Amino acid sequence: MNYDYWEVNGVRNGWGGGGHITLEQCVEDCHNTPECVGVNHSANAGRCGLRVTDGAQVTIGAYECPWDAGTATGPATTAMMQGDWSCYVNPDFGKSSGVANWQKLDGMCNDAHGNQYDHWEVNGVSAGWGNGGRIDLEQCAQDCLKTPHCVGINQSPSRGQCLLRMEDGEVVSFPHYESPQSGYLGVGPVAGSSP
Repeated sequence: MNYDYWEVNGVRNGWGGGGHITLEQCVEDCHNTPECVGVNHSANAGRCGLRVTDGAQVTIGAYECPWDAGTATGPATTAMMQGDWSCYVNPDFGKSSGVANWQKLDGMCNDAHGNQYDHWEVNGVSAGWGNGGRIDLEQCAQDCLKTPHCVGINQSPSRGQCLLRMEDGEVVSFPHYESPQSGYLGVGPVAGSSP
């Protein structure tokens, strides 16, 4: 069995003509795709693509699926030799991603320099200040996991609100997410919190 294969411009450029990104970018894109089990990389061809479980979608940038006949599910455990292609297995695939496993800090998320992050929430502007973000904690965590540059979430049980904390200048592409508060300078992983 094999996994579905996605690469940048994988259909538009024709079979074998897509996937021209660095291995590092490819691995990062895999990490930001929940059903990505690993990447295939060829140094000679200068190509890299994501391997995802059967039927999964890649929603990052210009990724297209030139080969979706794979039926494999679950983590990658073996590789099949083909030219100089290598398989890099995603170490996070299959691990529980529920919010129960996340570290909880009291207060607003801050970076190593004490800066808060930009914040995005469902209907954060159209519902009026303080009235957006009405989604449950698990959905909020899942949206963060699926969003590149989301460093964490802030939740207020008493207000029934949850919001995504994004690195400075980054955006959330999910429908209905809006940023009522941007301009914060936070970058990199969360290092602490403030009231």
